Amino acid sequence: MLSNSLYQKISLSKIGPVFNLDIILEIIEASNVLINNTKKDDILIFIGQSPNYLSHIVKKYRKTFTVPFSGKVYSDEFSIPTTKNINNYATILNNIGITRKLLDSNNIIFIDHSHTGETPCLFAKIILRCLGYINKYSYKLSDYSDRKFNFINIVSNEQYPSWIKIPSKNYINLIGYLLMPNLVAFANESPPKNSSYKIPRSIPHYPYYKWNELPDYSSLIEGEKLIMKLILFHEFIIKFEKIKLLTQNNITHFHIKILFYFKKILKDIIDNKKHNLSINKDYDFIWSNTQLIDIIDTILNETKFQIKPHICFIKK
Repeated sequence: MLSNSLYQKISLSKIGPVFNLDIILEIIEASNVLINNTKKDDILIFIGQSPNYLSHIVKKYRKTFTVPFSGKVYSDEFSIPTTKNINNYATILNNIGITRKLLDSNNIIFIDHSHTGETPCLFAKIILRCLGYINKYSYKLSDYSDRKFNFINIVSNEQYPSWIKIPSKNYINLIGYLLMPNLVAFANESPPKNSSYKIPRSIPHYPYYKWNELPDYSSLIEGEKLIMKLILFHEFIIKFEKIKLLTQNNITHFHIKILFYFKKILKDIIDNKKHNLSINKDYDFIWSNTQLIDIIDTILNETKFQIKPHICFIKK
């Protein structure tokens, strides 16, 4: 029997129509590419909104931190935080678990989107100050230390390479680019391609002038629901892949319930007309295990086939 927690999540499949099967699989496939291009002992710091949804898949396989960060702090003389604000942000980093000891003992990789190359450098300036690599209260915009940070830049296929600039080597060691078709929609909370629905924010907007207050997570209800929806489908895709490997004799009643439940929630997120026809046939009671597996497998594989060519990692 499926757990009560999974039954309670049934309604999540109908929440957030922007997360159809294409978008969910895009996030999962991009996350898998990111996992495959990092090591098990790497520490990944996801900066701000752009990469945040991916972090909820990646964290099952890597040590990750998600950090609220927005805007252009230390980009000019008018964007220098007050003493109180820089102290507050240092406390937030410490509470998240980002400490000098963590950075000195591990391979740290920043994950973010930046077409100008500026964002990871600005975040590095904050880290260097808050963790004591340079004077915490320095007003010198060009201050840096010997401590550099590895960086993976998530960019859209349209942006790369002509619109993308390399970050300053004073702060950042660029590892490579993760190409993701709808990256701009995730970064700007805008509609993905072929959709009229916007992607909601999943981590607080938190520019330096708001650091006198704690980040506000109360406004992220829609984003939190979509995170749960994403995790739900990721869990069932993993369960489905394991069931596929079983022989017919080893498929139990429990596995059959998983298959029918997965089929049920897939119905709510499929936009492809052909796939809708195949999964909405109204004769479940005569479907064999093989038919169920074949239908689901075909839908997943054909959707992935459309997405995978546009998701890749380019090493630098």
